[in-house]
Amino acid sequence: MVVRMDNLIYLGVKMETPAWSKHPLQDSQLTSSKLITDTPLLLNMSDNNIKARINRAVDDKETLWIQIERPLNEITISSGWISTNSEGVKKVSCWDWFDFKQIKENASLKEIYLSAKKTLSRNKDNASLEQYPPTIKETLTLLDQQYSANSPKYAMITTDSFKGLIDKPVLASALSRILINYESEWYGKVDSEGKLPKWEALNSEMTENANNVLNYLTKGDEAKLDAYINTLETSKQQSVKKGIEELKRKIDRFPKDYKSNPKQKLTQGQIEIHEKVQKLEQKVMDWEKSKEKIKKMLWWDDVAKGLAKLNQTNGTQPENTNTTDTKATPTDATPPAALSADGKAWFIHPLAMVSYFNEEINLIRNYTLENAELALRAIYEKYGKDMAIIIERMYRSETAHFKSLQYKKTGTGGMESFGYPPYYGWDKEFFLLNPNYTQLYSYRNYTFI
Repeated sequence: MVVRMDNLIYLGVKMETPAWSKHPLQDSQLTSSKLITDTPLLLNMSDNNIKARINRAVDDKETLWIQIERPLNEITISSGWISTNSEGVKKVSCWDWFDFKQIKENASLKEIYLSAKKTLSRNKDNASLEQYPPTIKETLTLLDQQYSANSPKYAMITTDSFKGLIDKPVLASALSRILINYESEWYGKVDSEGKLPKWEALNSEMTENANNVLNYLTKGDEAKLDAYINTLETSKQQSVKKGIEELKRKIDRFPKDYKSNPKQKLTQGQIEIHEKVQKLEQKVMDWEKSKEKIKKMLWWDDVAKGLAKLNQTNGTQPENTNTTDTKATPTDATPPAALSADGKAWFIHPLAMVSYFNEEINLIRNYTLENAELALRAIYEKYGKDMAIIIERMYRSETAHFKSLQYKKTGTGGMESFGYPPYYGWDKEFFLLNPNYTQLYSYRNYTFI
């Protein structure tokens, strides 16, 4: 069955679909084909390359064949022909959600971080993907395929590895169709000490070494120094320890009141040492500030509870508020809005979705501030002032006040860097310091912040 949507017809080609690499094109010879696609393909039949006569042919049975570039393992065969009537080919629309892979990720934030870091040491002796959680494993599976079978290279979770997919649209498309169910960054439980345990767990990776060195340099804590030294390779431990101990002796010779005016009371060499200590202190301070920003920007739990209260007031009960099941039961009534109580959601690549559901992205017509106003008014009318305020704050912090490229092209948010590193969006202090950003519009005697 041919499914049409805005004049688009897609061919969904399953993995291991045989293709023919020679003329004449005959279905009967597909069984002897040595060309296998290796990864699912999604071919846009409206694409100019596919529409070109040189890439299309019709056999003696009036079957249309499409020439495709070999997406993987290009050393063997660089291109081949796919029969549109072969078993592995199906005509689909964007609504078929062709080959979207769902992953339910249960690894902790720290486990994800350490796994991504671990990929940096991948080589032929340490290339197994079984040592990684599902999200990292699936990502590396696709990234690895940009290299030939004989290549000594192995993908890592780095910018360069992802850049390698720029000229490999088949792999880039497959990567964009990964759906990941994971706990939202906007969700978190604060403990009795006012801290976020999942982020505190990263202290050991972010600042523990800096803290240990600082404690030795400023307080002479030998145990802290040993704790840092033990994280180093054995061959480097002795030389590094001697260097830090020498640095401590030099600091001990600083004038006692040097902090009141370091530039005047320290020599040039001492000033350089002082600046090194300041960098360590700044690193620790930046991480602490970052965690405070994260805590101030958590909104998921408030919205989830607000929606639950709203649904209760309206006499409706949302289904599956504690589950992550994506299968919905058909109904004539609009289901009540809800967020999962456990903070989990399905994450999808927004730009990929725009490309998937549209033949061309209209680069002239962008989402504007007016679109945001209309959406917020609708939210205000349906869910009330408090919900509209939360949504607007969230979008302002993620879209540079509705000016980011992602918002303009897709209407969606995305984290914008702000402040001192490590960056983590904006908090309410920014709005207090910039009152010109605090009002979007007023009506019905209400002002949205």
